[in-house]
Amino acid sequence: ADTTAPTISITSLSNGVTVSGNLAVTFQTSDNVGVIRVELLANGNVVGVATSAPFTVRWLTNRLARGTYIVQGRARDAAGNVGLSPLVTVYR
Repeated sequence: ADTTAPTISITSLSNGVTVSGNLAVTFQTSDNVGVIRVELLANGNVVGVATSAPFTVRWLTNRLARGTYIVQGRARDAAGNVGLSPLVTVYR
């Protein structure tokens, strides 16, 4: 059985940036079998999903209240293993 969690990183956002508009958030993923789903999390809530590579999620940041957002990617493989990206802090 596959017990290897996928790896994931956010490639289009950096710590400390201010976000606005309709962002394309891109991810780099890797897995021994294959990633089937990527979720974009903002403050722990799913704000977008991509189900095919290259994994890109559209994030409508204009609807967000001004403040600090902790952003993370979550990757899932077909066996149900989950990997989390490093946290990225952005501002709106």
